[in-house]
Amino acid sequence: MKRISCLVIVLLLSSVLPPMTAKAQFSDVEQGRSLYEEIHFLVDEGIIRGYEDGTFRPNEPISKKHIAAMLVKALNLPLTNIKNPGYADVPVTHAYYKEIAAGYTAGIFSKAQNFKPDSSISRAFMAKIIAKAYDLEVVIGSFNTSFRDVPATNEFFTPISKVASNQIAGGYEDGTFLPERLITRAHFAAFLARAMSRATTSVLKNTAYTYYYEQDGKTYRYEYSNTKQGMDYWDIYNEQTNIYLYTDAYKQDATFYGETTVGYGGYLLEVPAPFRIGQVQVHYPSNTAVTILNTRGFLSVRGTSYTNVLVVKQVRPSQGVLISYYATDVGLLLTTTGDGNELIVLSNRVKK
Repeated sequence: MKRISCLVIVLLLSSVLPPMTAKAQFSDVEQGRSLYEEIHFLVDEGIIRGYEDGTFRPNEPISKKHIAAMLVKALNLPLTNIKNPGYADVPVTHAYYKEIAAGYTAGIFSKAQNFKPDSSISRAFMAKIIAKAYDLEVVIGSFNTSFRDVPATNEFFTPISKVASNQIAGGYEDGTFLPERLITRAHFAAFLARAMSRATTSVLKNTAYTYYYEQDGKTYRYEYSNTKQGMDYWDIYNEQTNIYLYTDAYKQDATFYGETTVGYGGYLLEVPAPFRIGQVQVHYPSNTAVTILNTRGFLSVRGTSYTNVLVVKQVRPSQGVLISYYATDVGLLLTTTGDGNELIVLSNRVKK
Protein backbone atom coordinates (compact mmCIF):
# COMPACT_ATOMS: atom_id res chain seq x y z
CA MET A 1 0.00 0.00 0.00
CA LYS A 2 1.25 3.48 -0.75
CA ARG A 3 0.82 6.59 1.28
CA ILE A 4 -1.63 9.07 -0.22
CA SER A 5 0.19 12.02 -1.71
CA CYS A 6 -2.26 13.22 -4.34
CA LEU A 7 -5.23 13.33 -2.03
CA VAL A 8 -6.43 16.66 -0.72
CA ILE A 9 -9.43 16.66 1.53
CA VAL A 10 -11.01 19.98 2.24
CA LEU A 11 -14.01 19.97 4.50
CA LEU A 12 -16.86 22.36 3.77
CA LEU A 13 -18.47 24.45 6.47
CA SER A 14 -21.01 21.68 6.97
CA SER A 15 -18.49 18.91 7.43
CA VAL A 16 -16.70 17.12 10.23
CA LEU A 17 -13.08 16.06 10.49
CA PRO A 18 -12.50 12.31 10.54
CA PRO A 19 -11.79 10.96 14.03
CA MET A 20 -8.07 10.39 13.45
CA THR A 21 -7.56 14.16 12.97
CA ALA A 22 -10.39 15.68 15.01
CA LYS A 23 -9.38 17.36 18.25
CA ALA A 24 -11.37 16.92 21.43
CA GLN A 25 -13.37 20.06 22.19
CA PHE A 26 -14.84 19.06 25.56
CA SER A 27 -13.22 17.27 28.49
CA ASP A 28 -16.41 15.29 29.17
CA VAL A 29 -17.09 14.19 25.56
CA GLU A 30 -14.51 11.53 24.83
CA GLN A 31 -13.58 10.61 21.29
CA GLY A 32 -15.21 7.32 20.42
CA ARG A 33 -18.39 7.80 22.46
CA SER A 34 -21.60 7.21 20.54
CA LEU A 35 -22.57 10.89 20.00
CA TYR A 36 -19.07 12.33 19.61
CA GLU A 37 -19.40 13.01 15.86
CA GLU A 38 -22.75 14.77 16.17
CA ILE A 39 -21.68 16.99 19.05
CA HIS A 40 -18.50 18.08 17.30
CA PHE A 41 -20.40 18.65 14.07
CA LEU A 42 -22.34 21.36 15.90
CA VAL A 43 -19.11 22.77 17.29
CA ASP A 44 -17.67 23.06 13.78
CA GLU A 45 -20.91 24.67 12.60
CA GLY A 46 -20.77 27.27 15.37
CA ILE A 47 -24.04 26.07 16.89
CA ILE A 48 -22.66 25.17 20.32
CA ARG A 49 -19.66 26.20 22.40
CA GLY A 50 -20.07 24.49 25.76
CA TYR A 51 -19.12 25.99 29.09
CA GLU A 52 -16.17 28.12 30.16
CA ASP A 53 -14.66 25.23 32.12
CA GLY A 54 -14.23 23.24 28.90
CA THR A 55 -17.16 20.89 29.48
CA PHE A 56 -20.28 20.21 27.46
CA ARG A 57 -22.27 18.51 30.25
CA PRO A 58 -23.87 16.02 27.86
CA ASN A 59 -26.14 14.36 30.42
CA GLU A 60 -27.79 17.53 31.70
CA PRO A 61 -31.29 18.43 30.44
CA ILE A 62 -31.57 21.15 27.83
CA SER A 63 -33.93 24.10 28.22
CA LYS A 64 -36.36 25.34 25.58
CA LYS A 65 -34.66 28.74 25.41
CA HIS A 66 -31.36 27.09 24.48
CA ILE A 67 -33.12 24.93 21.91
CA ALA A 68 -34.54 28.11 20.37
CA ALA A 69 -31.06 29.63 20.20
CA MET A 70 -29.62 26.51 18.56
CA LEU A 71 -32.39 26.37 15.97
CA VAL A 72 -31.89 30.03 15.05
CA LYS A 73 -28.24 29.28 14.25
CA ALA A 74 -28.90 25.94 12.56
CA LEU A 75 -31.66 27.27 10.32
CA ASN A 76 -30.18 30.76 9.94
CA LEU A 77 -33.48 32.28 11.06
CA PRO A 78 -33.74 36.08 10.87
CA LEU A 79 -33.91 37.98 14.14
CA THR A 80 -35.59 41.00 12.55
CA ASN A 81 -39.19 41.45 11.39
CA ILE A 82 -40.26 38.74 13.83
CA LYS A 83 -43.74 38.28 15.29
CA ASN A 84 -44.39 38.67 18.99
CA PRO A 85 -45.66 35.24 20.07
CA GLY A 86 -47.38 36.74 23.08
CA TYR A 87 -46.05 34.24 25.59
CA ALA A 88 -46.76 35.57 29.09
CA ASP A 89 -43.42 34.34 30.39
CA VAL A 90 -41.34 35.69 27.47
CA PRO A 91 -41.61 39.50 27.45
CA VAL A 92 -39.70 41.49 24.86
CA THR A 93 -37.09 42.16 27.54
CA HIS A 94 -36.33 38.44 27.95
CA ALA A 95 -32.74 37.51 27.11
CA TYR A 96 -33.94 34.93 24.56
CA TYR A 97 -36.98 36.81 23.27
CA LYS A 98 -35.64 37.24 19.72
CA GLU A 99 -34.64 33.59 19.36
CA ILE A 100 -37.95 32.33 20.72
CA ALA A 101 -39.91 34.80 18.58
CA ALA A 102 -37.89 33.77 15.51
CA GLY A 103 -38.82 30.14 16.12
CA TYR A 104 -42.45 31.13 16.53
CA THR A 105 -42.39 33.23 13.35
CA ALA A 106 -40.94 30.24 11.45
CA GLY A 107 -43.80 28.04 12.66
CA ILE A 108 -41.61 25.84 14.85
CA PHE A 109 -43.18 26.92 18.15
CA SER A 110 -46.95 27.00 18.57
CA LYS A 111 -49.29 29.58 20.04
CA ALA A 112 -49.71 29.12 23.79
CA GLN A 113 -50.23 31.14 26.96
CA ASN A 114 -46.73 30.33 28.23
CA PHE A 115 -43.53 29.12 26.57
CA LYS A 116 -41.75 27.91 29.73
CA PRO A 117 -38.29 28.92 28.47
CA ASP A 118 -36.41 27.28 31.36
CA SER A 119 -38.23 23.96 31.18
CA SER A 120 -36.90 20.79 29.58
CA ILE A 121 -38.60 18.94 26.75
CA SER A 122 -39.49 15.32 26.12
CA ARG A 123 -38.25 13.10 23.31
CA ALA A 124 -41.72 13.34 21.77
CA PHE A 125 -41.69 17.14 21.77
CA MET A 126 -38.19 17.05 20.31
CA ALA A 127 -39.56 14.97 17.45
CA LYS A 128 -42.29 17.55 16.85
CA ILE A 129 -39.80 20.44 16.81
CA ILE A 130 -37.29 18.74 14.48
CA ALA A 131 -39.99 17.46 12.11
CA LYS A 132 -41.42 20.99 11.80
CA ALA A 133 -38.09 22.74 11.52
CA TYR A 134 -36.86 20.51 8.69
CA ASP A 135 -40.17 19.79 6.93
CA LEU A 136 -39.67 16.06 7.32
CA GLU A 137 -41.89 13.43 5.76
CA VAL A 138 -42.14 9.75 6.65
CA VAL A 139 -39.73 7.67 4.56
CA ILE A 140 -41.87 4.90 3.12
CA GLY A 141 -40.37 1.46 3.66
CA SER A 142 -38.21 2.38 6.64
CA PHE A 143 -38.19 -0.27 9.36
CA ASN A 144 -37.46 2.22 12.16
CA THR A 145 -40.91 3.76 12.57
CA SER A 146 -42.81 1.40 14.88
CA PHE A 147 -42.51 1.58 18.68
CA ARG A 148 -44.68 -0.35 21.12
CA ASP A 149 -45.14 2.68 23.39
CA VAL A 150 -46.15 5.02 20.53
CA PRO A 151 -49.49 3.79 19.15
CA ALA A 152 -51.10 5.44 16.15
CA THR A 153 -53.44 7.25 18.55
CA ASN A 154 -50.54 9.04 20.24
CA GLU A 155 -50.57 12.77 19.42
CA PHE A 156 -46.86 12.57 18.60
CA PHE A 157 -47.10 9.43 16.45
CA THR A 158 -46.57 11.25 13.15
CA PRO A 159 -43.58 13.44 14.13
CA ILE A 160 -41.93 10.47 15.86
CA SER A 161 -42.42 8.41 12.70
CA LYS A 162 -40.87 11.23 10.68
CA VAL A 163 -37.70 11.57 12.74
CA ALA A 164 -37.31 7.81 13.12
CA SER A 165 -37.69 7.00 9.43
CA ASN A 166 -35.23 9.77 8.55
CA GLN A 167 -32.56 8.18 10.80
CA ILE A 168 -32.61 11.17 13.15
CA ALA A 169 -33.88 9.44 16.29
CA GLY A 170 -34.16 5.77 17.08
CA GLY A 171 -35.74 3.68 19.77
CA TYR A 172 -34.37 1.38 22.41
CA GLU A 173 -33.52 -2.31 22.29
CA ASP A 174 -36.80 -3.25 23.96
CA GLY A 175 -38.79 -1.70 21.09
CA THR A 176 -39.77 1.47 22.92
CA PHE A 177 -39.21 5.13 22.06
CA LEU A 178 -39.81 6.46 25.59
CA PRO A 179 -41.60 9.57 24.29
CA GLU A 180 -42.00 11.14 27.75
CA ARG A 181 -38.33 10.87 28.72
CA LEU A 182 -36.67 14.27 29.07
CA ILE A 183 -34.03 14.90 26.46
CA THR A 184 -30.42 15.63 27.38
CA ARG A 185 -28.05 18.16 25.87
CA ALA A 186 -26.15 15.38 24.12
CA HIS A 187 -29.23 13.82 22.58
CA PHE A 188 -30.72 17.07 21.33
CA ALA A 189 -27.34 17.98 19.85
CA ALA A 190 -27.26 14.60 18.13
CA PHE A 191 -30.76 14.90 16.71
CA LEU A 192 -30.13 18.44 15.46
CA ALA A 193 -26.81 17.48 13.87
CA ARG A 194 -28.43 14.53 12.12
CA ALA A 195 -31.22 16.72 10.76
CA MET A 196 -28.72 19.33 9.55
CA SER A 197 -26.50 16.77 7.82
CA ARG A 198 -29.33 14.72 6.31
CA ALA A 199 -28.62 13.78 2.68
CA THR A 200 -30.68 11.81 0.17
CA THR A 201 -28.22 11.75 -2.73
CA SER A 202 -27.44 8.59 -4.67
CA VAL A 203 -23.94 7.16 -4.32
CA LEU A 204 -24.43 4.35 -6.81
CA LYS A 205 -22.00 3.97 -9.68
CA ASN A 206 -23.24 5.58 -12.89
CA THR A 207 -24.14 2.76 -15.27
CA ALA A 208 -23.27 4.93 -18.28
CA TYR A 209 -19.57 4.68 -17.39
CA THR A 210 -16.81 2.10 -17.19
CA TYR A 211 -14.76 2.49 -13.99
CA TYR A 212 -11.07 1.91 -13.34
CA TYR A 213 -9.74 1.40 -9.82
CA GLU A 214 -6.16 1.00 -8.61
CA GLN A 215 -5.42 -1.45 -5.83
CA ASP A 216 -2.08 -2.94 -4.71
CA GLY A 217 -0.34 -1.73 -7.85
CA LYS A 218 -2.92 -3.22 -10.21
CA THR A 219 -5.77 -1.72 -12.23
CA TYR A 220 -9.23 -3.25 -12.18
CA ARG A 221 -11.99 -2.50 -14.68
CA TYR A 222 -15.61 -2.36 -13.57
CA GLU A 223 -18.17 -2.90 -16.35
CA TYR A 224 -21.89 -2.54 -15.77
CA SER A 225 -23.71 -5.79 -16.53
CA ASN A 226 -27.41 -5.53 -15.64
CA THR A 227 -29.98 -4.55 -13.04
CA LYS A 228 -32.26 -7.05 -11.34
CA GLN A 229 -34.77 -6.25 -8.59
CA GLY A 230 -33.16 -2.87 -8.02
CA MET A 231 -29.65 -4.31 -7.73
CA ASP A 232 -26.92 -3.10 -10.13
CA TYR A 233 -24.41 -5.80 -11.12
CA TRP A 234 -20.87 -4.91 -12.17
CA ASP A 235 -18.32 -7.34 -13.61
CA ILE A 236 -14.72 -6.80 -12.47
CA TYR A 237 -11.72 -7.56 -14.70
CA ASN A 238 -7.97 -7.38 -14.28
CA GLU A 239 -7.18 -4.59 -16.73
CA GLN A 240 -3.69 -5.93 -17.52
CA THR A 241 -4.79 -9.51 -18.30
CA ASN A 242 -8.45 -8.83 -19.20
CA ILE A 243 -9.38 -11.81 -17.02
CA TYR A 244 -12.83 -11.74 -15.40
CA LEU A 245 -12.52 -11.96 -11.61
CA TYR A 246 -15.92 -11.62 -9.94
CA THR A 247 -19.15 -9.58 -9.89
CA ASP A 248 -20.06 -6.89 -7.39
CA ALA A 249 -23.61 -5.74 -6.70
CA TYR A 250 -24.91 -2.39 -5.43
CA LYS A 251 -28.33 -1.23 -4.35
CA GLN A 252 -29.76 2.02 -3.04
CA ASP A 253 -33.32 3.07 -2.30
CA ALA A 254 -34.94 5.54 0.08
CA THR A 255 -33.99 3.44 3.11
CA PHE A 256 -30.42 2.19 2.59
CA TYR A 257 -27.31 1.80 0.44
CA GLY A 258 -25.72 -1.63 0.19
CA GLU A 259 -22.82 -3.28 -1.60
CA THR A 260 -21.70 -6.89 -1.84
CA THR A 261 -19.97 -9.49 -3.97
CA VAL A 262 -22.14 -12.07 -5.75
CA GLY A 263 -22.03 -15.30 -3.80
CA TYR A 264 -21.24 -13.68 -0.45
CA GLY A 265 -24.73 -14.20 0.97
CA GLY A 266 -25.29 -10.75 2.47
CA TYR A 267 -24.16 -7.15 2.25
CA LEU A 268 -20.49 -6.38 2.80
CA LEU A 269 -21.56 -2.84 3.65
CA GLU A 270 -24.97 -1.49 4.54
CA VAL A 271 -25.62 2.18 5.29
CA PRO A 272 -29.12 3.30 6.33
CA ALA A 273 -30.64 6.21 4.41
CA PRO A 274 -31.22 9.08 4.43
CA PHE A 275 -27.55 9.54 5.24
CA ARG A 276 -26.71 11.61 8.31
CA ILE A 277 -23.73 12.21 10.54
CA GLY A 278 -22.94 9.78 13.35
CA GLN A 279 -22.93 6.08 14.14
CA VAL A 280 -25.66 4.12 12.37
CA GLN A 281 -27.35 0.81 13.05
CA VAL A 282 -26.54 -1.86 10.48
CA HIS A 283 -27.70 -5.44 9.95
CA TYR A 284 -24.88 -6.56 7.65
CA PRO A 285 -22.20 -7.34 8.54
CA SER A 286 -23.40 -7.86 12.10
CA ASN A 287 -19.94 -7.41 13.63
CA THR A 288 -19.13 -4.12 11.85
CA ALA A 289 -19.51 -0.67 13.43
CA VAL A 290 -20.44 1.96 10.82
CA THR A 291 -20.18 5.71 11.39
CA ILE A 292 -20.91 8.46 8.87
CA LEU A 293 -18.26 11.15 9.32
CA ASN A 294 -19.47 13.54 6.64
CA THR A 295 -22.29 13.96 4.15
CA ARG A 296 -21.11 17.10 2.34
CA GLY A 297 -17.36 16.86 2.09
CA PHE A 298 -15.08 17.99 -0.72
CA LEU A 299 -12.54 15.56 -2.13
CA SER A 300 -9.88 15.97 -4.81
CA VAL A 301 -8.36 12.72 -6.03
CA ARG A 302 -6.37 11.93 -9.19
CA GLY A 303 -6.90 15.48 -10.41
CA THR A 304 -10.69 15.48 -10.17
CA SER A 305 -12.66 17.33 -7.50
CA TYR A 306 -15.93 16.14 -6.02
CA THR A 307 -18.46 17.87 -3.79
CA ASN A 308 -21.09 16.51 -1.41
CA VAL A 309 -18.85 13.57 -0.62
CA LEU A 310 -20.20 10.93 1.75
CA VAL A 311 -17.53 9.66 4.17
CA VAL A 312 -18.16 6.32 5.86
CA LYS A 313 -16.03 4.79 8.57
CA GLN A 314 -16.15 1.05 9.19
CA VAL A 315 -14.54 -0.81 12.07
CA ARG A 316 -14.18 -4.48 11.18
CA PRO A 317 -12.61 -7.09 13.49
CA SER A 318 -10.65 -8.66 10.63
CA GLN A 319 -9.62 -5.48 8.78
CA GLY A 320 -9.51 -2.75 11.39
CA VAL A 321 -10.61 0.76 10.42
CA LEU A 322 -11.66 1.53 6.84
CA ILE A 323 -12.63 5.01 5.58
CA SER A 324 -14.56 5.13 2.30
CA TYR A 325 -15.46 8.21 0.24
CA TYR A 326 -18.45 8.29 -2.13
CA ALA A 327 -19.54 10.96 -4.61
CA THR A 328 -23.04 11.68 -5.85
CA ASP A 329 -23.83 9.80 -9.07
CA VAL A 330 -20.25 8.47 -9.14
CA GLY A 331 -19.99 5.96 -6.33
CA LEU A 332 -16.83 4.92 -4.51
CA LEU A 333 -13.89 7.29 -4.93
CA LEU A 334 -11.44 6.01 -2.38
CA THR A 335 -10.99 3.65 0.55
CA THR A 336 -8.17 4.08 3.05
CA THR A 337 -7.11 2.56 6.33
CA GLY A 338 -7.74 4.54 9.48
CA ASP A 339 -4.22 6.00 9.34
CA GLY A 340 -4.56 7.16 5.72
CA ASN A 341 -2.98 4.35 3.71
CA GLU A 342 -4.62 3.99 0.32
CA LEU A 343 -6.37 0.67 -0.33
CA ILE A 344 -8.40 1.36 -3.46
CA VAL A 345 -8.79 4.54 -5.51
CA LEU A 346 -10.80 5.55 -8.56
CA SER A 347 -8.22 6.39 -11.20
CA ASN A 348 -10.57 7.02 -14.12
CA ARG A 349 -14.02 6.47 -15.51
CA VAL A 350 -14.93 6.55 -19.18
CA LYS A 351 -18.35 7.18 -20.63
CA LYS A 352 -19.48 4.39 -22.91
